[in-house]
Amino acid sequence: MSTEADPAEPTAAALPDVAPRLRALRRSRGVTLETAARRAGLSPAHLSRLETGRRQPSLPMLLGLARVYGTTVSELLGESAPERDPVVRAGRAGPAEADGWAYRPAGAPGRAMQALRVEVP
Repeated sequence: MSTEADPAEPTAAALPDVAPRLRALRRSRGVTLETAARRAGLSPAHLSRLETGRRQPSLPMLLGLARVYGTTVSELLGESAPERDPVVRAGRAGPAEADGWAYRPAGAPGRAMQALRVEVP
């Protein structure tokens, strides 16, 4: 029997450190452990284990806790929100022309799909 870790298995160090965020969010919202656990459908003991890092939450647990704390799963995982695309007013966006057609981009650049407003002469 080998005691070496399986390289395909994620280690605790590779997982985001959710525990301190869970506790900090609960405390910042002024919610007791018992109340938060009840609202999320967990036992207080289980939520305590999640907050101390003795257990890793499942995705359904994260979704429930995010709802209880009024936040997102991304925030619970410590991910930063992507920068928002700049707003370009239609009157300020110059038309582009190609093959006799004039069009104005109606969506953010760099997307898999881009909306266009085509002006037919």
